[in-house]
Amino acid sequence: MVITDKQIVETLKQQPEAGFRLLMARYREPVYWHIRRLVVRHDDAQDVAQETFVRVFRSLHQYRLTSSLKKHAFYNLLINNILYLCVT
Repeated sequence: MVITDKQIVETLKQQPEAGFRLLMARYREPVYWHIRRLVVRHDDAQDVAQETFVRVFRSLHQYRLTSSLKKHAFYNLLINNILYLCVT
């Protein structure tokens, strides 16, 4: 059974731990490999991925069900996290 982004968000709001596991299961690999194309070091890519997931979790109240989690989280926050890592 494929779980939708809407179901993930609803689970995150009702059961944060279970929702976070669903979020990680669905997006961990694609997010990591997207970062890895932009960041050379494995450790840096893992750090950016972790920070991205934390920021997604913290910004759920801003999420609109009209956009996908992928767009909301992993392409807006991801780029900001990579830029921050490169500057510091």
